[in-house]
Amino acid sequence: MLVAQATFHLGYCQSLKDKRQIRRKLLDGLRARFSAAVAEVADQDRPKLLSVAWVLVGQDAAVLRPVMDRALDWAVSVAGDPVALSIDVR
Repeated sequence: MLVAQATFHLGYCQSLKDKRQIRRKLLDGLRARFSAAVAEVADQDRPKLLSVAWVLVGQDAAVLRPVMDRALDWAVSVAGDPVALSIDVR
């Protein structure tokens, strides 16, 4: 199992409504494209910060790592470079 947590700074978002559009695209895309379990984990009331975590589950971390790398690349293409990122193997 691989767990990623990322915080993105959404400098272009002026309201929670703007943030909600990015959050929905990011969460729905990670679920659909990478079969990840995903959730917003912090900063729900801050329009310029988006903190999400996602999990990929499988028997071999070596197989999951390239999928996690692609998922992270895709997340960056949607929300920009993360200001904080951690990836853990469990």
